[in-house]
Amino acid sequence: MDGLVSYRKILLTFLALHLAALEKHIEIMELLLKDASINVNTLSNDKNTVLHYFVRGAFTSMEQPSANRIMQTLLKRGVPIDAQNEVGESAIFLAIIKGI
Repeated sequence: MDGLVSYRKILLTFLALHLAALEKHIEIMELLLKDASINVNTLSNDKNTVLHYFVRGAFTSMEQPSANRIMQTLLKRGVPIDAQNEVGESAIFLAIIKGI
């Protein structure tokens, strides 16, 4: 049963953190990232990190300071900026394309 509980936590972590990143819900991300037990390195099915999803978002000038804090937190927690998804894109590549 412990394996099932662990699997559910991984699945919920992916859903919550990755979806919050994709939808630019900075407040939810900040709340989730306060939990040290959340694995920020969980990959999506197509091998995207939470950082891949996060850098795809467009942030207003008012959101930018919070977005920068989130990115710093993700990097400090060990999310690799150069990890490639299944089509060969890294988060840093996506950030450069978006001009972040």
